[in-house]
Amino acid sequence: MSHAYGQFTVGAKAGLNVASIGNVTVYPSNPLPGDLESWTLEYGYLPGAHVGGYARYAFSPLFSVQTELLYSQMGYKISIPTVDLRGHVYDNVTGRMRMHYLNLPVLFRLTVPGSGLFAEVGPQPGLLLGSHGSIRTKTGERVGDVAGASGPATTFDLSGVAGLGYRWKNGLALSAHYVHEFKTSEKEFIPRMTRKYAVQLSVAYDIKTF
Repeated sequence: MSHAYGQFTVGAKAGLNVASIGNVTVYPSNPLPGDLESWTLEYGYLPGAHVGGYARYAFSPLFSVQTELLYSQMGYKISIPTVDLRGHVYDNVTGRMRMHYLNLPVLFRLTVPGSGLFAEVGPQPGLLLGSHGSIRTKTGERVGDVAGASGPATTFDLSGVAGLGYRWKNGLALSAHYVHEFKTSEKEFIPRMTRKYAVQLSVAYDIKTF
C-alpha cells in the first residue's frame, strides 16, 4: 500500500495499556499525638486494552496529523495492609480500580525521511464512561466491590501523549506511547491529588487512502 500525500488515510488500531496513578501523600486532618503527620500510598500497575480507529492526513512525506477514536481501559492497583469490610478484618489485600474511557487523541506525526520511523505527540481529551473496583485477599478471594459512574476520577480527562513507532509500506504499524494526565480539577481525587499515566503498545493498519 503506497503512502499518498495530501489525502486522508483511515485505519484501525488496538493494543495494550499498562496503567497506574502517581503516589499520593495523605495528611490526616486531626492527627493524634505520636501519629505520623503524613504517609505515602504506593500504587501498582494494572493492564488493560485499547481499540478503535483513526484518520490521518499527510501534508508531506515528513509531517502528518492523525485523529483517533479509542475505547481505552485505565486503572491501578493498591496494596492495603488491613481493611475492615462489614465487620470482617482482612490483612494484606489488594484493591483494583478499572476506569473505562472514550478518548480522542490528536497526534502530530514527524516521519524520518526515507524511513518508516516516526515520532508522535499531542493532546488526548477523554470521556469517562464508568468505573468499577474490587478488593481481593492475597489468596485471590474477592471480598469487596466498588461500583459507580465516575468513582474517584473526573468525567472529563485531558492527557498528553508522546511516542515512537514504525510503519511499513504495506500499511502495518507498531508504536509505543506514554500517556500522562493533566490536572483539570480541584474536586476529585483524580486528578486533584494524583494523575493517571500509562505505557501504551499498539498495532495499527491503514485500511484505505482516499
